[in-house]
Amino acid sequence: SMSVIFFVLACIYSLTKKRVWQGEFQIVLNQDSNEMASEALGLSGIAEMIGLGGSSGGANSLNTEVGILESPSILKPVFELVKNKRSESNPDLKLYFKDWKKDNLGINLKSSTSILNITYTDTNKEIIIPVLNKMTEAYQQYSGKAKRRAIELSRIYLKKEIETYKSKSANSIRKAQNYAIDQD
Repeated sequence: SMSVIFFVLACIYSLTKKRVWQGEFQIVLNQDSNEMASEALGLSGIAEMIGLGGSSGGANSLNTEVGILESPSILKPVFELVKNKRSESNPDLKLYFKDWKKDNLGINLKSSTSILNITYTDTNKEIIIPVLNKMTEAYQQYSGKAKRRAIELSRIYLKKEIETYKSKSANSIRKAQNYAIDQD
């Protein structure tokens, strides 16, 4: 009889409990997006000299990348989308980024890989796909900015190097001409 009571209570609980929906996707992180941009220009050695490239960061650079991808600066548009959707049904709702991230978002680096697993859970089934799409868009924008920044830094560095070598070349020619004049 006690097991019947527990069974009835469990049935009531399962019928009244809100369903939670989950969506997920994976992205492969480039261990150093700056390295990829510099390799595209054929500048990997130069990038290492100015601190852009190199694979010595390894796991540390991946962890940094994950930290950036789960930061408010990247996820703010996603959070705003969720906040707006939830406030439609509950205008008095107070939703904070930290709580939302802890309760609804899972961002985990797959062990010994550069694969990032991203999961989003919510009681509103309709919001899962828009949130995942917005998150993908935010990550793509971040990735594009990082590549453009690496290319710009490489371009600035090369301009400075060209100016330095032009100056050295002009000095060398001047010295050679002076030597030739002095030695007849």
